[in-house]
Amino acid sequence: MNFLNNYTFSGVFFISSNSWDIAGATSAGIKSIWLNRNRDVFDKYPYKPYGIAQSLGRIVEII
Repeated sequence: MNFLNNYTFSGVFFISSNSWDIAGATSAGIKSIWLNRNRDVFDKYPYKPYGIAQSLGRIVEII
């Protein structure tokens, strides 16, 4: 039984510097922001971030 089936994450953002965390959150329907301070290339996952920030200050602008 999946308890998240009827839940919406409309006001939720998940923030991480790890691409696998971003892919997991996005696959669950959560808007994710990848904190990419080093300008890395996002790993090859089928789920991409809602936004990419190079600093914590940019996260506020994305949200």
